[in-house]
Amino acid sequence: MMKMSVAALAFGAMLPLAAQAQETAPPPPPPVPGETAPATAPMGGEMAPAAHATHGGMPPITGARAGGVAIWGDLQINMSKELVGKPFSIAPDIIYGVSDVLSVALIHSTWGYAGLAGGVGDGLCLAGKKNGCAKVYNAVGAQARYAFTPELALDLGVFASSLSDPMLADAKIGIAGKVMAGPLMLMFEPNIHIGLNKRDAGNIKQLVVVPVCVGLPLNEQLMAMLQTGIYGMTEKFGDNYRIPLSLGAMFHLNPNTMLGAMFTFNNIGGKKAPGVGAADERALELVVGWMN
Repeated sequence: MMKMSVAALAFGAMLPLAAQAQETAPPPPPPVPGETAPATAPMGGEMAPAAHATHGGMPPITGARAGGVAIWGDLQINMSKELVGKPFSIAPDIIYGVSDVLSVALIHSTWGYAGLAGGVGDGLCLAGKKNGCAKVYNAVGAQARYAFTPELALDLGVFASSLSDPMLADAKIGIAGKVMAGPLMLMFEPNIHIGLNKRDAGNIKQLVVVPVCVGLPLNEQLMAMLQTGIYGMTEKFGDNYRIPLSLGAMFHLNPNTMLGAMFTFNNIGGKKAPGVGAADERALELVVGWMN
């Protein structure tokens, strides 16, 4: 279950509106001598009194508004050399906003697990055993996200990369953040996973993942996205690390619905097995997101 954040997609899909708000909002007034300057949102003139504040229609860093639900459907298709469509799968993530600063999520996708695109075989694996699916459904996770500020949150999760034969579980701790740099949105989500059982019999021991994503608005509805990063087991990291590269776009269909696609080279850099080229491991993801 090398799953990897719907939050990155959610923020990315709303970025054009956030950028527009930044361009049109007046600058905050200068502080009066002897008084404390009021806090202002980094993406516009709107005040940000709490971590759930939104800007130009942008969702909170928790991924769902208080009392609201966000649902992401991820169609994953293996595009690797000589393995196109082997397997393909549907990996839904559901996020519920418990409060202004806390959300909980049911996770199936690689995005939700560790913040990286390029997953295959997650959720409902529909290609059959002969085409790379060990089982139709054999992995799931739960995650909570707590927002310290509108730009920074803590992730805590528990995931079962295998529900049976054998059952394998790991715990996650990570940070999710975003920074505006002119028209660009920079999103980062470093996280570490620690195996909870069978650490010497197939489960991970410690997995570290450092994803970085950049979003560039092309117009008010469409945004281009580029993601890269590095991940690998901490034990002998220099012998097993991988560097993916993802290119894609998100389209804001209406205030509640987003469509997206990401094409990933799963190991454009890093260590490779003998005979495997930098572009041989590939994946395509088609994404539909809805938030209320």
